[in-house]
Amino acid sequence: MFKGSTLIRGALIGATLMTAGTALAGNSSPAELRGFDRCVNAVESDSRGLVVSRNYLINNNDSSREYFINGTRWESGDRAEVRINCETTRSGRRLIAFDVAPGRYIDSDTQVTIEVAGN
Repeated sequence: MFKGSTLIRGALIGATLMTAGTALAGNSSPAELRGFDRCVNAVESDSRGLVVSRNYLINNNDSSREYFINGTRWESGDRAEVRINCETTRSGRRLIAFDVAPGRYIDSDTQVTIEVAGN
């Protein structure tokens, strides 16, 4: 469920991703919320029964924002945990790329740890 080549680097996150510029808590700006909505809307079209957490992490880059969102969706008749990684423009008006994979992001101060089934 890849869209766009920019997210290939996001798919290669590995076990831990350092996100020094990540917003850990607080209210989102209108641009951040717009980007969050763009991400969720893109994933919803490919996911049955998607439910996402409104608590998410953002990595602010010079020209884009990268979102790390936990959620669940129906897979083979069961609820499955998924992690959503999206990249939008800084204004949040355009979705650049997104990826959905099994597992969860776990916030650990300035690190996002990826927990996958079987670990």
